[in-house]
Amino acid sequence: MPETPYLKSDRLNDLSYAIRGPIFDKAQQLEAMGQKIINLNIGNPAPFGFDVPDEIIHDMILNLRNAQGYSHHLGIFSARKAVMHYTQQLGIHGVTIDDVFIGNGVSELILMSMQAIVNQGDEILIPSPDYPLWTTAVALSGGKPATLYL
Repeated sequence: MPETPYLKSDRLNDLSYAIRGPIFDKAQQLEAMGQKIINLNIGNPAPFGFDVPDEIIHDMILNLRNAQGYSHHLGIFSARKAVMHYTQQLGIHGVTIDDVFIGNGVSELILMSMQAIVNQGDEILIPSPDYPLWTTAVALSGGKPATLYL
């Protein structure tokens, strides 16, 4: 029986997910000259001092036994509560714990958000320089990314 090839979707034809461009090139040049460059482009905030709040660490330890299955569909309660408290510290009023949704990562949440709000053919302004996922998520969601040069 012949094997059926799996073809990629046409939606992927014009997509690029590379972190490139003039800013990346300049960073590479400066790094080659011995300049210390902090790369915040890979989505890993911990090496740069963006630590999880102690409240979440404490609750993670207490809930390790419960971490064997899925969490609540809106996310772990203590994480949602920490986000709600943070919005209050910023002076953002009216945010309740039920307004906070915690996902598995920023990439997943960006893509889900774009799929929820972008209609086929919508033109979405993307600031440049950008995180490549923004442009990709808009295109995968049927929108047309339009670069806004800052």
